[in-house]
Amino acid sequence: MQLINKTKQILVFLFLLCFAFILNAYSQTSRIEIQIEKSQTEFDNGDYAQALETSQSAVEKAKKENSNQLISEGLKITAASQISLQRYGEAEISLNEALRIVSENKNCSVQKSEIYIYFAWLWRTQREFAKALDYSRKAVAEAPMSKHILGEHYLNLGRILFSSGYDISAIIWLEKAEKVFESEKTSSAKLDNYRFLHLAWAYRLNYQKALAYAENLVKEAEKSRFKRIYRQALFDLSSIQSATGQKNAAHRTIEKGRQISQNENKRYQEGLFLSSLLLSSLYEYEVENASKHLLGLEKINSENAYSFEILLGKAVISAFKNQPQISEKLFSQLDKMENTSEYILPSWKIIIAKRNKEWEKVIKINQELLELTEKDNFRDGLPEIYLDFALAYLHLGQNQKSLENLEKSLSLIEELRQTQNNNLSLGLMETHHNAYRLLVQIKSDNPQESFELADFLKARFLKDKINNSVFKTGTNFSPEIRQKLEELSLRFSDDQDIVSEIEKTEKLVTSQIPDLNLTKPDLTELNSIPELDNAAIISYFFTSDRKLQAFVWEKEKSLKIINVPITEDEVDFYAKTTHQKIKNLIFFKKDGKDLYDKILKPLNISSKHLVIVPDKSLWKIPFQALSSDGQKYLIEDKLISYTPSVSILFEQLKTPKQNRQTLQAFANPSYENRFLQYVNAEAASVAEIYTTKPKLNATVGDFERVADKSDIFHFSMHAQVNNEQPLESFLAFKKNGNDDGLLTVEEILNVKLKKGSLVFLASCDTNNVLNGEGFVSLAWGMLASGATTVISAGWEANDKSTEVFSKTFYQNYKQGNSSAEAVQKASLELIKNKANNAHEPYYWADFTLSGDFR
Repeated sequence: MQLINKTKQILVFLFLLCFAFILNAYSQTSRIEIQIEKSQTEFDNGDYAQALETSQSAVEKAKKENSNQLISEGLKITAASQISLQRYGEAEISLNEALRIVSENKNCSVQKSEIYIYFAWLWRTQREFAKALDYSRKAVAEAPMSKHILGEHYLNLGRILFSSGYDISAIIWLEKAEKVFESEKTSSAKLDNYRFLHLAWAYRLNYQKALAYAENLVKEAEKSRFKRIYRQALFDLSSIQSATGQKNAAHRTIEKGRQISQNENKRYQEGLFLSSLLLSSLYEYEVENASKHLLGLEKINSENAYSFEILLGKAVISAFKNQPQISEKLFSQLDKMENTSEYILPSWKIIIAKRNKEWEKVIKINQELLELTEKDNFRDGLPEIYLDFALAYLHLGQNQKSLENLEKSLSLIEELRQTQNNNLSLGLMETHHNAYRLLVQIKSDNPQESFELADFLKARFLKDKINNSVFKTGTNFSPEIRQKLEELSLRFSDDQDIVSEIEKTEKLVTSQIPDLNLTKPDLTELNSIPELDNAAIISYFFTSDRKLQAFVWEKEKSLKIINVPITEDEVDFYAKTTHQKIKNLIFFKKDGKDLYDKILKPLNISSKHLVIVPDKSLWKIPFQALSSDGQKYLIEDKLISYTPSVSILFEQLKTPKQNRQTLQAFANPSYENRFLQYVNAEAASVAEIYTTKPKLNATVGDFERVADKSDIFHFSMHAQVNNEQPLESFLAFKKNGNDDGLLTVEEILNVKLKKGSLVFLASCDTNNVLNGEGFVSLAWGMLASGATTVISAGWEANDKSTEVFSKTFYQNYKQGNSSAEAVQKASLELIKNKANNAHEPYYWADFTLSGDFR
């Protein structure tokens, strides 16, 4: 019995000893796994040096435990860190060791293929593209059933093609990778694929797709463990927002990224955002802000990562401060430094040369840029380059050369405009408009042609939006090109002839300059319109050198081009201060006379009806509130109406006058925490004039059901304007289930109103514009959707005075007055009313009539 008990004790002791050994081994393995996870987290956060140290320590411990799986996992992170730190020789050693270990196990094909993908990354980073492709093909061959590895192979091929300058071919393979990764959870490869699709489409000037991929990348990366990728994604998004004219959104994104980088002590990425802020300020000639950002960049440049950007900032700031010797010395130093793009220095030198009016210098440097652009197939730079040539030659008095280059710029622009998304092409108008402005300036010796070109610019801006509003952007290259490049790129790197054939095919897309075919309006027939008998059409136009011209048309008189003695900067100032004064009830008749003397008196017009075709920030000036004598407002003596372009008005006036008998009024008093007290009463009173009932607490569906049935639509509700993405501006109807109640301009464009209808937007701020450049607003959306007369508000006025104005307008319009006469009488009704300051322009001058004034 004693022997049995002793044996039991020995067995228990051995069991406990074995368990302790197993527990210790398991605990050690668990600690190694935790250390590997820690190194992965460090790598994902961009801490490559720390990740390398942690992973190497984990590998050494795993070797002591003879855990091949943990060794190979640790070695992959080690190699990834070494690649990111540009220690390529060490990375190759690490990957070879990892490959040797996994090769010992015949059932590790997926792990082996993953290491091949790392090898592909290693060689691609060193631009050894043939080796990189060989390894990603090996990866697919090793694990042919792995969708992820196939996606990695497509991504590798796409990135190689993109790095080689073949962005069209790159897109083909990156899109293939996207389909493979579609159903997978977020991985670094999936995020990388979004990023390179964004970059490749941006190179192709398809900013709709580029922005969509950038936004997807930010959205997915934000909720992932890949913090470094998220910070980089914010930087990429800010770049495309800036490229598409969304300056405020870009600034917010940059500040967000900078703050995140600062909080996480990521100085390199903080420097990226500060560099962007620095360059943005310089582009806007904001020297004070640029100097502030430059100082911030210098403070974090402890590792000299941003020495080039700092020196560039100093060089440009010196030039802008009229210190040419200092600037040239700094540019000489920059010429000797490495930088990320060959385009940077020539581009800034051209900006400075144009600012200094050194036109021969502009041509010389611009020629260098043209050669670079053609060499690199960088098509999106061509319109601006040809425009700069045109501008320089014009100032040198070489008009024919200027015209030749301008036509090249415009032909490219016309081709590109056909492929842009609605929202985005609005942000890309600056170069395009400047080209047309220069063409008008060159043709100014022919008043009729110049007038028609100026109007072509304005009409094109509106009509392009109408024609393209419901279409998605297609690719910038044909299916035949896509198929050919896919076939060629399959053999990429194996055959030099194939490489040259890819280059040749892509260059066909890039270098071909299409013919310029402009269909200008024929405005000589304006004399045939009887309603223009006592009217003057005043089409304002800012030239490329920011001076104001006015084309003045009056029936049976010679068309006049008048140089108005005011600059664009001065008009911007008056537009801003006029609104401020009106809103503060301190815009007096003498203010109206001062402005009248500057922009209307030089035109010497006696006609009773003024049809204003504004340009840029002139849209912000209520001409009806100006005064010719300091005693009466202009609206008291003149009929005032507006139009986005003469040719659009001409088309409207050629049709028979509308006999509008039916009205539908819509009201919704509340939006979020805001409430309009009088809108229901307003809608009821105008509906009563037409013996109908208003739609109170109206939904979007209420409007859509009758959109093509009524002659007149009256909207009494909140509105909100998005100046950066005007198609997102909206009318606020009542929420209804899943419908948020917001009717955007983009949605209005897809709702066809009854042709020739009148729309009264009693909502506030419905006649706003994009950066003052063109007629883009809720009012524009209604015109584009079928209405021919739109009355809209330029600011948020009192809803009680709006009720009086709208009721008076409809009473007079129903009695047979023209819409322009009815607006005049409604304005006079308030001007004569001294109670509660209703006579102040704030209460009546916000309403403008656009389009058919009959």
